[in-house]
Amino acid sequence: MNRQTVPCFFTLLVLVFSYDLPQLNKDIEETFACHDNPGLSVAIVKDGQTIFTNGYGVRDFNSKEKVTNETLFLIASLSKAFAATLVVKLLQKSQYSLQTTVREILGPNFKFADDLRTEYTTLEDLLSHRTGIPPNNFIRYDNNLTRNNLIKRVRYMESSETFRGSFIYSNVMYGLLTTIAEKLGGKKWERLVKEEIFDPLEMKSSTFTTTIDYNKSNVARGYMKDKLVSTEFLRKWGLLCGSGCVMSNAVDLANWMLFHLNGGKDRKGEQVLDTEVLMDMGKPRSFATSFKYYKTPEFPRMTSRYGYGLGWFIGYYDGLKIQWHSGASFGYRALLTLYPDENLGIFTSLTGRDDNYKYRIALHNYITDKILGREPWLNVSTICSFPLPWLNDTESVDIAYEFIEPSLKLSAYEGEYENKLYGNLVVYVNASRNQLEMVYGITRFSLKRFSVSSNKTEYFYGDSIGIMHQKDVSPFIFNLELQDGKMQSVTAEGFYGAKSPPIFTRKRVNTKGISGASSPSRCFYIFVMCFLCKILILF
Repeated sequence: MNRQTVPCFFTLLVLVFSYDLPQLNKDIEETFACHDNPGLSVAIVKDGQTIFTNGYGVRDFNSKEKVTNETLFLIASLSKAFAATLVVKLLQKSQYSLQTTVREILGPNFKFADDLRTEYTTLEDLLSHRTGIPPNNFIRYDNNLTRNNLIKRVRYMESSETFRGSFIYSNVMYGLLTTIAEKLGGKKWERLVKEEIFDPLEMKSSTFTTTIDYNKSNVARGYMKDKLVSTEFLRKWGLLCGSGCVMSNAVDLANWMLFHLNGGKDRKGEQVLDTEVLMDMGKPRSFATSFKYYKTPEFPRMTSRYGYGLGWFIGYYDGLKIQWHSGASFGYRALLTLYPDENLGIFTSLTGRDDNYKYRIALHNYITDKILGREPWLNVSTICSFPLPWLNDTESVDIAYEFIEPSLKLSAYEGEYENKLYGNLVVYVNASRNQLEMVYGITRFSLKRFSVSSNKTEYFYGDSIGIMHQKDVSPFIFNLELQDGKMQSVTAEGFYGAKSPPIFTRKRVNTKGISGASSPSRCFYIFVMCFLCKILILF
């Protein structure tokens, strides 16, 4: 990547500290220079004060405008703490509590897939990811998904683990909480967050992917594989806002961290949320697995996560209690770590990638040790080489597929397929390329068959094109049991995160062709063209 590292404006609180903030800034700048990320934002708060905010790199490669401490980044799942804070704040104004069932708020027609969850799932269960329901994250690609009709789709989400006895991280359940907050507050989620959180905490620049004007804002643009991520895609992906639509910067996130470390008070000392309620959010309700890296004895010090509270992971760094959350979306990575006992908070956000938190957690650990006056186990060199020298880890390599021709005429695959949870997908022939293509919601794929030993199915690789050109999906599996010369079902095994992969079955067409055989109607082809036009508008 042809990345330009540029010095940026940063703020330092001019007081006498036992740590060298100018040197820390230099160290961060050097670690940033050795990583393949276009932009970085950092904020540090300590003992009730913002002591450091800075930006590094560029907002985007075209303008090469500098990242500053006011540049907005998508913070992805750091939004969950905002969603949880909003819910508990709204509950204080209502007759409900964390033990209130979802059905009591959404009404008697609301259902999960089984009676147990329908009757007993509470707000606390949703907030702490303990429903036992798989993520089903790919339904967020569906153009027809809304916050309101998500309520009806939940009934088709089969569970895979025990209720309240497992931890399954779910963006979709936080999407459901978005709708619940709107029911409680009587306004759009974005407006509620602004009024209940942003305004009291003077988070003046913070906004949402669903409402931001990218042309007028100081925004760091997301990159995947050196390519810009579509802003329209991010807008659609952020629809279930509580799961990850908040955009913020170092200055505002410093205020957010101070709010949590100061017992729910704003910078003026006024109580925004009761201290007891805020502290309760950091108590674990479910147990979470730890990291691939940062374990002893492989590494000198351990960073762990053992539980999840309300919008927060709970764990330890080298014996110090931490309350933290990471964020990952298309072209963005973020991390926020609170040390309640040390009154310390650290926020970082990146554009580009950061697999397995290699850069973010290493940088947070280094900053922590420096600020607390501890001997760091990391330095600039080892942050750049991490996980070396402790672990020789090779990057994962993409599978090299050998593509072959489909066994049947391409028209046999064409059609509209449906699934109660996921909605509809359309398979059609791109005549100009004589190639099978598929449309599912805001995504489009070129379908390329690859060799798998089976006489009952055919496997296809989904080579993404269009608005989501950086995210391929594989495999799509066609069942070779034909009817009237047509495929009858396709399994989206690449739509991971379900109890079992969703099966889309051919949508029946009432019109009859020659000899009474079913044939696609003109309406179907008109539907395909309209569907594609709808997608092209987003490009």
